[in-house]
Amino acid sequence: MDGPRLARLSKSDSIRIVLIYAIFAGLWIVLSDEALEWFIADPSYLQIAQTFKGWFYVAVTSLLLYFLLKRSADKNDSADEPDRYPGLVDWKPWQHYLFAATVTLATLLLRESIIVAFGERPLLILFMFPIILSATIGGFGPGIVSTFIAASSVTFVVYPTAAGFRLEHSYDLLQLGFLIVNGLLVSILSLMLHEARYKSDRERKNALDSLGEKSRALQLLDAITEGSTDAIFAKDIDGRYLLFNRAAASFVGKSIQEVLGKDDSAIFPPNQAALIQRSDREVIQGDRVATFQENLDTKDGKSFFLTTKGPLHDDAGNVAGVFGISRDITGIKTTEFALRRERDLSQRYLDTAQSIMVALDDAGRITMISRYGCDLLGYRENELLGENWFKTCLPQPEGMDTILPIFREILAGNLEDHQHLENAVLCRDGSQRMISWRNNYFRNEAGNIVGTLSAGEDITERRQAEDALHESEETYRSLFEHMLNGFAYCRMLYVNGRPDDFVYLSVNQAFTSQTGLKDVAGRRVSEVIPGIREADPELFEKYGRVASGGQPEQFEVFVHALDMWFAISIYSPKPEHFVAVFDVITERKKAEIALLQQAAELRQRNDELERFNRATVGRELDMIALKRQINDLSHRLGHEPPYPLEFLDRQGKGKTP
Repeated sequence: MDGPRLARLSKSDSIRIVLIYAIFAGLWIVLSDEALEWFIADPSYLQIAQTFKGWFYVAVTSLLLYFLLKRSADKNDSADEPDRYPGLVDWKPWQHYLFAATVTLATLLLRESIIVAFGERPLLILFMFPIILSATIGGFGPGIVSTFIAASSVTFVVYPTAAGFRLEHSYDLLQLGFLIVNGLLVSILSLMLHEARYKSDRERKNALDSLGEKSRALQLLDAITEGSTDAIFAKDIDGRYLLFNRAAASFVGKSIQEVLGKDDSAIFPPNQAALIQRSDREVIQGDRVATFQENLDTKDGKSFFLTTKGPLHDDAGNVAGVFGISRDITGIKTTEFALRRERDLSQRYLDTAQSIMVALDDAGRITMISRYGCDLLGYRENELLGENWFKTCLPQPEGMDTILPIFREILAGNLEDHQHLENAVLCRDGSQRMISWRNNYFRNEAGNIVGTLSAGEDITERRQAEDALHESEETYRSLFEHMLNGFAYCRMLYVNGRPDDFVYLSVNQAFTSQTGLKDVAGRRVSEVIPGIREADPELFEKYGRVASGGQPEQFEVFVHALDMWFAISIYSPKPEHFVAVFDVITERKKAEIALLQQAAELRQRNDELERFNRATVGRELDMIALKRQINDLSHRLGHEPPYPLEFLDRQGKGKTP
């Protein structure tokens, strides 16, 4: 055993070996001298026996150490090594030991039966037969057991002086020693033979298994080669084909037998054969696997192949040829060309589309930007590619403090909250444009997010218009909320084409303050003012007429359900809807009624005064006429008229007849 094998011994193995050696040595020292004194009485023989005992101790302990160390080292070398090697006969261990004891005792009985023929001390070599037989069939253990039984039998049965533990002749001790030593040697040799037989059987089994695996591997390789739709081939160092599968033969339109043993010049045109041979030389010289794209003539016309080639090595490790696998990628190439055309067409579309397309890598650098984006920002494309989008094209500090963290969240996979985003971009001239973005991320082949792709629409003018509209809406809403007139936006409900009810959609504060009606939005008028449909049907007729597409109307009406007068203007903004702007004129109406009543009273009194005046004037005119007659009579009689009526004549002169 060499050093490295001993170095692999565990601590427990070392302790076990030392303990076994110490126990054996201690027992030998304690018992061997005592045993010799029991067996040998003669001092001269005892001295010889002591010398023999020393050499025997050295031999036995050396064999014991060798056996223990080898057993531990071999056990560490192979986890599959058995605890004991099987014998020639497939018996259980106790059966081997029983056989060893039986055959040894049978030999003892045989020796006793032939004692007359050989004298009082027959040759002890007879006991080597059971020892050899036990060790051969059972191994080391049964051999040792047979040796022990044989030695005990010789000690206590063969020699007459065994009862007194004394041996009279030195050659008796010598024979006994030889018997024990031979038994040990035979047992050890049987162990080595059984171990060698076990290892030989195991190596033969491993070789058969390896041969079977190689056979299966070759069958599998043949099945793969012939069943593959890829061209599989192998060539020697001179480029002659050694292997050419069915798929390869189908591609070139030749049989396998027509190709084997020939080089590429016999299959392909000269220029194509030269390219193939050049790639073969590159693989052989570099002693490495390489992949090539080849455009070759096949029976179906020009075809594209993706070919992976590698070196073949001989047993010495030298390059002995080339193997290769070629896959027909004509369909992929056709698709690739179509995709390239689509890409170019899409790029032209992007260049003409009025939207910004920006692609960023995971560091925020610009990897693609459309022509419209460059024109909008005022840069050339090469000035922006590779630049940090957030530093270069966004106003600060918004770009780095607000938009960059959002970009990092998108890279982390949180796209849902940031798929749509609006922010300003900074143009080269310092102006800003508001852009509405649609964001998405893209992944690499491993599925990791490696960048973003954003499509942006310039909404600057629209945002300005929206701001203006919002300002206008705020202005009108302020007017709506603060106008003194009541305002109601309603939807008319029809039943069988006739207005039946309407719903308040929106009212202003003046509506509530003037009518006293609260929380009317979303409610029907029949719910807000019960009985109005029956009490004021003409109001529904007018509202329904305008809501159904009629002309705007303006009228005053007394709403009996509310006991109030209203001055109402109505118009329809869209079908089945109307807007009513009104004032409560109840007080004015009351004042008008009071004035009408006063006017009627005045007319009545005026009529009475007129009648009285007419009666008074008529009597006065009759008196004047009588006085004129008296004055005329007096004048004719020559007297002065008694009544001065000249003022009537003066007034009469001023009148036009």
